[in-house]
Amino acid sequence: MSVINRRNAVFGFIVWEALKGMGKQKAKKQLPRVDRETKRPNWSAVAVGLASVFGLFLFWRSRSDDEFA
Repeated sequence: MSVINRRNAVFGFIVWEALKGMGKQKAKKQLPRVDRETKRPNWSAVAVGLASVFGLFLFWRSRSDDEFA
């Protein structure tokens, strides 16, 4: 008897989709993108996101420069 079969794959897919949906709902409750009272963006979250993208860009650029040296 195989551990990986169609029944277990379907069951795993259903569980994965359910947990993914629950995780998205929980994340939306924890960190709103817009302040509900003033309808303005959460600027601290925007700043953290931009800083992480900038850091990833610098890391990627430094790694690509090392390959050609």
